[in-house]
Amino acid sequence: MPESFDDLERRLVEWAEGREDVRTMVVVGSRARPEEADEWSDLDVGFTTTAPERYEGTAWLSEIGEVWVAHVDPQGPTRHVLFAGGFDAGLTPLSDRVVRALPAVLRLWEGPAGQVLPAPLRGPVDRRLEAYTYYGQGARVVVDKDGVGAKLLAAVHPGDAPAGGPPTAEEFEAAVARFWFLAVWNAKHLRRGELWRAKVLGCDGEMKRLLVQMIAWHGGVMVSEDGRGLEERVDPAVLAGLAGVFAHYDEDDLWRASFTTMELFRHLATETATRLGLPYDTEADRRVTAWIEACEAGRR
Repeated sequence: MPESFDDLERRLVEWAEGREDVRTMVVVGSRARPEEADEWSDLDVGFTTTAPERYEGTAWLSEIGEVWVAHVDPQGPTRHVLFAGGFDAGLTPLSDRVVRALPAVLRLWEGPAGQVLPAPLRGPVDRRLEAYTYYGQGARVVVDKDGVGAKLLAAVHPGDAPAGGPPTAEEFEAAVARFWFLAVWNAKHLRRGELWRAKVLGCDGEMKRLLVQMIAWHGGVMVSEDGRGLEERVDPAVLAGLAGVFAHYDEDDLWRASFTTMELFRHLATETATRLGLPYDTEADRRVTAWIEACEAGRR
């Protein structure tokens, strides 16, 4: 059983160095940025292999340590594993052949040849490349038998994480429009009695994701979609406003939380628009809010 995350990392390095097919191993995430890691941070590792078919399942994880539970991420190649002692890790096997070609692919994709493709063709490729460019947000090479790891990080601009910069007018407009569209969607599902969908997808789902985005723009800080960095970087006065925005699985409380979320979003969006000199669609806000208020009143 690993004694610590440092011990688990050492085991992974020893395992990688002892396997001929494993060529590169890179630590990513908070444990690649020591100033962000704490005792609760998991260990995220990507490694390249000349035999990717060997890592299709999770049985190989027992070579590293005793496994309590493991599963393959349904949306990507990562293997999520909980080792004995409660040490959780995300291990991502990557094709060594693909990673070796990645620097040239990125140069081509970011150049004129890549820009001429229509959006429907660019989209799928952009999503495939996203997994690799994630390494540019902070990474630490721990095994590099062929120098591929250093070349990969150079290609994806290591340490160049996006700053909490202001939105463009188009980004701001889209976020505001999306929020008020979802507010109506949420109200309709509440009236239909679909509390689960309203809570998980609407009020406490996508509406909260957009609220987090507006909080980040309002404060000019970097906060991830899932709220990472919120408590560390956002003004405490803004955080205090979050106390009542989440709902119980209860119709009355979902309506209350929905209106509270709308009020906070409106306050932050209008202040952000004023500070940045961006237009805020007050007419859409007014019309949608009036419709939702009437929709809620009609249930009584």
